[in-house]
Amino acid sequence: LALAAAVAALAACGRAAGARPATLRWVISAPALQRLLALPGGRALAESAFDNPDTYVLAGAEPPGFLAGWRSPIAIGADGYPALRAALAGSGPGGRIRAVVFDQEAWPFTPTGEQRDPAPYVRQAALLAHALGLTLIATPATDLAPVVAAARGSSGVPPSPAAAAPLGPAYRTFLALGIARAVAAYADVYEVQAQGAEGDVAAYRAFVEAAAAQARAGHPGIVVLAGLSTNPSGQSVAAATLYQDVLGTRDAVAGYWLNIPAGGAACPRCGEARPQVAEELLRMLYARA
Repeated sequence: LALAAAVAALAACGRAAGARPATLRWVISAPALQRLLALPGGRALAESAFDNPDTYVLAGAEPPGFLAGWRSPIAIGADGYPALRAALAGSGPGGRIRAVVFDQEAWPFTPTGEQRDPAPYVRQAALLAHALGLTLIATPATDLAPVVAAARGSSGVPPSPAAAAPLGPAYRTFLALGIARAVAAYADVYEVQAQGAEGDVAAYRAFVEAAAAQARAGHPGIVVLAGLSTNPSGQSVAAATLYQDVLGTRDAVAGYWLNIPAGGAACPRCGEARPQVAEELLRMLYARA
């Protein structure tokens, strides 16, 4: 009953968080953006959506040449504190680098200690980033939930009352452990990694609203984004479904991280990239917004 009340309260808070945003904020990686630009007609659409100060393009310390002339600030990525410290060694990045995407997940790229207790390392990352005038975008993955639960000696997945019924075990555990609240306390931007649930519009909305409200409880005024993917872990998702996900959560978040992954070390099951799905979603959003 306690979890049911918590989820219901968080969702209600998310719906009351503010008016429907007039414009969307975005995070998109340079490779994803390049895949969009390569599509027939994709350049005009991508420039319209992302060539603005409200979009962070995740790239390396040396942004690719095709971004020359774009107004979008550049973000560098780090999967853990040691990687971030190495990336910011010395005087730190210059030029158009304005942010750090701090992506802690239950994978080999994030140190085990950070997986077990992510928030203290987000605090360290924020101190380092802020000292260099950079925005910290925290994106803790839901697959951290069982790792954190085990480290705390928790039994893991809490009971599944009616109010939490749309949510799968990892999402319920993530919320019950308060990971979003703990991490958001130190971040400037918090991204809800909800893309694994995007095929179920009700579950996606329930998790995004609850995690977003929890993040704001940890840091009032924080900018909250939600994750979208054209093919999360290789799943086939239609643009129409992603569009419904956006419609269902635009009152809870300021924007989205649009992923267009391809198979590789970071996503072994992603398979072939599907930029055409992202293109269709953007046409639907900007034609109907």
